[in-house]
Amino acid sequence: MKKKGSCFLCVITVFVLLVSSCGATLAEAPAEPAKAARTVMLYFCGSNLETYYEMVSWNLRQIMNADISADINVIGLTGGSTEWHTDAEYLEGAEAIGRDQPVQAWLFSGKNAQNAENGHGKMTLLSGWPEVYSSALLSDEKTLRTFINFAAENYPADIYDLVLWDHGGGPHGGFGIDDYDPTDTAMSVSGVMRAVKESKVDRFNIIDFDACLMSSAEIIAALAEYADYLVVSSETEPGFGQEYTIWFNALSADPRISGFELGKVIVDAYVAFYEDENSEGYGQEGVLSVVDTKKLPGQNDSAFDQNGGNHEQRADNHRQRQQEAQFP
Repeated sequence: MKKKGSCFLCVITVFVLLVSSCGATLAEAPAEPAKAARTVMLYFCGSNLETYYEMVSWNLRQIMNADISADINVIGLTGGSTEWHTDAEYLEGAEAIGRDQPVQAWLFSGKNAQNAENGHGKMTLLSGWPEVYSSALLSDEKTLRTFINFAAENYPADIYDLVLWDHGGGPHGGFGIDDYDPTDTAMSVSGVMRAVKESKVDRFNIIDFDACLMSSAEIIAALAEYADYLVVSSETEPGFGQEYTIWFNALSADPRISGFELGKVIVDAYVAFYEDENSEGYGQEGVLSVVDTKKLPGQNDSAFDQNGGNHEQRADNHRQRQQEAQFP
């Protein structure tokens, strides 16, 4: 889970080791999409972090305050929260996120785009998201797999990156708590692995968990076959999460930047945000790493085959940790 609080930023590390104004029309995906240099997929399970604390909206604005070059596709999925706080001036095709249906797909533009206003880009509602998934849980692995396929089919690219945003509970707690799920059951790590494995993307350049506690040997081993690099935290992340403007600017300057170099930018931007005395997150603690999965001695998708069975018990443990920690 992400932590909302104020304390000292103690350690940030970079590991390359084993441990270590709303438009009335919606955008349509191109009938014959041209292949871009890169497609970034943003999976935002808002949970109580958005409902009560507006944390996703904070990161959405950071993305639209960056430059996004023409040869980069930025596709997002929003869901998992009962209330969204992104101002209408940032939206095209909708007056509010989640008003017409809980789960929505978006195409992002940056402050350098033709539709930019007031120094920022827009997120434009996409019409092609499957109706059957308009009320799906973002903690369901089928929703994640469907989103990956939707983005890859409609916005193909030479390079793919995936950002997973929400609470994280480590190898046992999994990822993602959907506010519409009365059981508060997270997606297991084996579920994340299956969603990626069974998708139409052979391998991601980066899988970035903007979530707590997702840097463990088990998680890294489970996903190593499906991503060149993982960006992960071994500790709780502050509620503001990662800083997106800096790394999207870097990506737009070099759309084919290597996963390791981009990972370092993500980590450095994280450090800078929480060390900046003028930032809202100043003084909060965090740990973030970029892991080169190619340096692992073995890549093995069975890491969670045996550990993936008792998901109900993991969900109980996850809820207990939430209550004990008293974090949002």
